[in-house]
Amino acid sequence: MWFLNGVTIQAANQPTYTATSIGSYSATATFGGNTVVFPKVDILKSDTPVASFTHSADGKCATSPIRFTSTSTGTNLKYTWDFGDPNSQKNNTSNLENPSHLFIGNHGNGTQVYTVKLTVTNEAGCATSVAKTTIKLNQTPSTSLSANGLTFYNGASYFVSCTTTPSSFKFINKSGTSNLSYRIAWGDKSTDFISKTFQSVTHTYLPGFYTMFFSVTGLKGCVNTQTYYVYVGISPQISVEKQADKVCVHQPMVINIKNLTPAATSYKVTYGDGVVKNYSKAVDTIMHTFENSSQNQTAVTSQGTFNNAYTVVIEASNPCGKVSIDTGPIFVIDLPEKPVVTSHINICLNTGAAPLTATPANGNNLTWYTDATLKNKYSQAPSPPTNIAQAITYYVSQTNPTGCESDVAEIIVNILPLIENNTIGTDQILCFGDTPSKILATEALKGGNGQFEYQWQVSTDNGRTWSSNITNNTSSDYFPNGLPGNQRYRRLVSSGSCTSISNEVTIDIEPEIVNYNLLGKDQVILPDDSPALIKGGYPSGGSNEYKFTWDESTDNLNWKPIPNATEVDFQPPKSAVNMYYRRITTSGRCMVVSAPVRVFVKSSIFIPTAFTPNGDGVNDKWTIKGFEYDSKFRVKVYNRYGEMIVNSKSSTWDGLYNGKQLQSGVYYYILTADKVNLSGYVTIIL
Repeated sequence: MWFLNGVTIQAANQPTYTATSIGSYSATATFGGNTVVFPKVDILKSDTPVASFTHSADGKCATSPIRFTSTSTGTNLKYTWDFGDPNSQKNNTSNLENPSHLFIGNHGNGTQVYTVKLTVTNEAGCATSVAKTTIKLNQTPSTSLSANGLTFYNGASYFVSCTTTPSSFKFINKSGTSNLSYRIAWGDKSTDFISKTFQSVTHTYLPGFYTMFFSVTGLKGCVNTQTYYVYVGISPQISVEKQADKVCVHQPMVINIKNLTPAATSYKVTYGDGVVKNYSKAVDTIMHTFENSSQNQTAVTSQGTFNNAYTVVIEASNPCGKVSIDTGPIFVIDLPEKPVVTSHINICLNTGAAPLTATPANGNNLTWYTDATLKNKYSQAPSPPTNIAQAITYYVSQTNPTGCESDVAEIIVNILPLIENNTIGTDQILCFGDTPSKILATEALKGGNGQFEYQWQVSTDNGRTWSSNITNNTSSDYFPNGLPGNQRYRRLVSSGSCTSISNEVTIDIEPEIVNYNLLGKDQVILPDDSPALIKGGYPSGGSNEYKFTWDESTDNLNWKPIPNATEVDFQPPKSAVNMYYRRITTSGRCMVVSAPVRVFVKSSIFIPTAFTPNGDGVNDKWTIKGFEYDSKFRVKVYNRYGEMIVNSKSSTWDGLYNGKQLQSGVYYYILTADKVNLSGYVTIIL
């Protein structure tokens, strides 16, 4: 089933479909119950490009390049040129927009017509082509020449005489005789041969290599020139000399070549690692860098067969022959590994730096460099300067006994700035039992490598000795606890190789104030009685200087100071209500509060006359009030038979006797307390 822009195309149910309008086409097909969705194809509307071009041909000779300029219309065009010149072989086509072409054609003295075609294609695939058949060029004359010793060598025409004496060559014109003129430039500094007619000419060359030019001017005035070479000499005679039998991987190997017959000689050099290089002319020196060692290689040389070696074969050739020679064994040694180093070293500013270290393999020597160009090298390890905060890179290699030097290992030395702002909070003076405040940093740290570690220390002998044996001592702040006495604290900060010791914080603990409680006991008085003097003990400890103030309260919760009560002892005034008194002792900055003394006024006595111990939660107990703080309080209860059933210092009775509930009835009680003797009846109601 076919779709256009996602809509089903009616009756389009065949494997192929011819699009009739632009849009996005897609298709689905069902095979064995499985539906396959095919990728969409976009049909675009595009103007058909029009191909056209101009050219520079105007009765020219075929030896001059012709420039073609496209004048085609359309956007994003692609170009395909066909010059109709099969003799130009691979140059007969081009994909440039405006190419040039040198027509080869056929030699002669007439004209030759070429059919040039240009095809242009736009991005939508629409194409057109145009043929141009009016390019007519004058033919160039033939430059064919023959002589004794004519041969082809390295793709060129040579006239060769393999001798060490002067040789004469009879040159015969093969280009035809219907030309305007002929010229031969012999190339040996002798006078050129120039003639309007030419059938043959003889010329003698001394031993050597020469470049000869044969030029022919045709009837149309077109000039064609061909290059020929002349060699008079013998086959190559060479010898080689390698600068060393051993060479290191990645380091150039130099071979010197002595050539007794350098003229017209070319080289093919085959290295033992598979690399082949060709030289079109004789050279005195060749150079090669082996990328792999010769380990496990075998070199078959003129000197014999050698294990773990390469050889280099040099084949020299000239028109008279060739010769092959090898260098003998060349042992290519692997470079040592880089020496073992610590790649990053941190040194603090203005601290002494020891010479850098590296570990070479056994028997190898180190070489140090102070710049990335590796120009300045030293046998002694450098000591980094530490007077400026900076990063310095050093380089070190190792050289084995063969002289092979490893790649360099880098050592980056960071000269770190000093740690700044290592200051901590203020001194503290504590009273005995107080909790000290956390010791905080006062400023943000700077310097080092930017990452900081902390170690807190404590001194108990006024800073003479310091210990790190304290808990939770590696944070930026510190919370002292469990202080046994006066102590000093400081913070050690490290960052990279830099360290810093902070200022000291002193925590002093005032001596404990003791003997500060009151000597007087709780009092029970009658409403019209005056309380007894409350005596306070004289404290010790603290600063040994003391100040006293007194507080009073009616509920032992809410306290208020008593004006002008500043003595060691205190005389409470008369009161109609119960009162509490306490003394505050101040010594230096520390303060302690005594336990309170109670003055109980008995005007608040209440003795119930009945209770109902029936377990309903209401009035289940006989509770006497007003004697809570009277140490002399005692109550005795008797039944009607005079038998004592209660004898207790408790002010509460639940109506039980020997664990059993007493019967309803009237019971007699006797109550005694400080300055109190009371009796009466209480009724149990069930």
